[in-house]
Amino acid sequence: MLALYVRVEDGWMRFYLFGKILVDILPDLSSLRVLSLSRFEIIEVWSTNSKVVFPCLRELRIKNCGNLADISLEALPSLRVLKINTCGDGVLKSLVKAGSSITELKITYISGLTDEVWRGVVKYLGVVEDVTIKYCNEIRYLWESEVEASKVLRSLKKLKVCECKNMVSLGEKEEDDSFGSNLLSSLRMLEISFCNSMEQTLLPSFLSLEIIGCHRDLEERCNGRSSHYWPSSLTSLAAN
Repeated sequence: MLALYVRVEDGWMRFYLFGKILVDILPDLSSLRVLSLSRFEIIEVWSTNSKVVFPCLRELRIKNCGNLADISLEALPSLRVLKINTCGDGVLKSLVKAGSSITELKITYISGLTDEVWRGVVKYLGVVEDVTIKYCNEIRYLWESEVEASKVLRSLKKLKVCECKNMVSLGEKEEDDSFGSNLLSSLRMLEISFCNSMEQTLLPSFLSLEIIGCHRDLEERCNGRSSHYWPSSLTSLAAN
């Protein structure tokens, strides 16, 4: 594992250190398994000149890199875990495109993450099993419809959406008779917490549902629904 956190007051020193680390040192670490980058404030684009430089990298964490607009990597063939915190949407888009084998994605405070941008990201998540989205306040819907989501999120087992204040619903297009459908058949756990704008949502087939601190209408609907509303697979329900 390699963790890099460099903060030097002098701008030229900061630029030199970041350039040497990202361009000269990291590409030689071909056996690296885990990489954590934090507070890279100068470099706008991290490019590795269109070659596979991390063939064994399994986990990548990037945090507080607000000036990093893009990461130009040819491929991350072994990447399984991707965690991005306080970065722009360009970093997310470039990394999911490079890492086609990601099974766990956790994103927090991603600026510019609109519905359109997210749908562009989702098409690269065909094998993802675990998704957590926190404090992403520009996104309103995770997918256009559950039919469309089931075409790409074929392996999704666990979904958490936390404190996304403008999230209205999971799906933009919902039909009453779609509640409890089996389109997202792999989903086993759904957690929605403190999404204050969410008043209703389509509920696919799952085993566990947790709704906390959301719009009262949504919680009342969940608590007040009769048994035929819930999928037969549901074994755990919490709505507070």
